[in-house]
Amino acid sequence: MDSIDWAETRNWLYLVFLICGFWVAYNEFKSNTRQKQTENSFKYIELFYKSLKEDDIDNWTNVYWGSYDRGSVDGFHLVMKVILNILMFSQKAP
Repeated sequence: MDSIDWAETRNWLYLVFLICGFWVAYNEFKSNTRQKQTENSFKYIELFYKSLKEDDIDNWTNVYWGSYDRGSVDGFHLVMKVILNILMFSQKAP
């Protein structure tokens, strides 16, 4: 019966722990990147909202309808209406 080579066993265990550590670190990096992107999106929306003046929503609506192709399907209207309502009524401007 051969004796166990403890040095090789230890090296294999190091490799397994290294792979597991890399996997955990990579998944955390991906998760943190997604979270940062979400936070940055909210910051840009907040900056946009804070920069709005009294009649900017009306101006944005006019720009939207001025560039809207009225001959196509009217499916995007609901999405734009919801976005404008969120911007107007979700937070009160200081």
